[in-house]
Amino acid sequence: MKAEGDTHAYRVLFCEEGSKGRILLALVAFAKKMQKTPNETLKLAKRRRDEWRARVK
Repeated sequence: MKAEGDTHAYRVLFCEEGSKGRILLALVAFAKKMQKTPNETLKLAKRRRDEWRARVK
């Protein structure tokens, strides 16, 4: 998801979960400073997704 303010652009990374994809997890929000999403932000989102999946098993 993308949101733009007066001086900054923001992004929220989501993933669909659940048997029918009816759960939408917001994994990480960050201020967009460059065109490419930083690798550390992607790693954090994946780690949070994996932690959530481990809890719901």
